[in-house]
Order: sequence, then C-alpha cells, then structure tokens
Amino acid sequence: MLFADAVAASRTDIIVGDLLKILKEDGVNINVTCLFAWMRNQGYLKKTSSARNMPTQKYMNLGLFTVKKTTVVHSDKRITVNKTAKIRSRGQEYFVVHFLGIQDRV
Repeated sequence: MLFADAVAASRTDIIVGDLLKILKEDGVNINVTCLFAWMRNQGYLKKTSSARNMPTQKYMNLGLFTVKKTTVVHSDKRITVNKTAKIRSRGQEYFVVHFLGIQDRV
C-alpha cells in the first residue's frame, strides 16, 4: 500500500481521467466510460442531465470529491460557469484501495 500512503500525503485534486491513469498503472483494466458509469451506478456521481457526473453530496461530505468552478466569458459577453468534479487525495486512496481490493479477489 505504498501508493495509497503516497496519495494520502498528496494535496493534489485530480480529474476522473487522471484516476483512470493511476488505476491502469496499478493493473486495473477499465476505460473512462465504464469508470464514470460505475461511479454513477454506485451513487458517487449524479445521474441527472443537468448535474450529470457531479459528485453527490454524501461523498462530498466524506471528503472524496470537490467541485472546481471556472467562470468563462464568451465573445458575445455571455458568462457561464463550468463545473469539474475533482477527486481529492482521500478519494484517490479510497478508489485505488477499492479497485485493487476487487482485483486481489479475482
């Protein structure tokens, strides 16, 4: 579990795609579409269209996720806010341990 210890010490929040890279490096064979679907089906991410792939409040409260908001000013002066789900170091450790634990049982 050296990796899990290193992640726990990290202060970097990452996107789901970066978690996928970490999982692949540890031998977990999953693609990004399946990872998002799994997270939605397990209740980590919301399923609704307007908030699709945003973390649920339960897992935000547990400290697994955060949401980065970015304000974008368009050429027509419209302002929109983009939201990106990010996985905190605690969440990274949680998911890596989960997936490696499943893999060890196969």
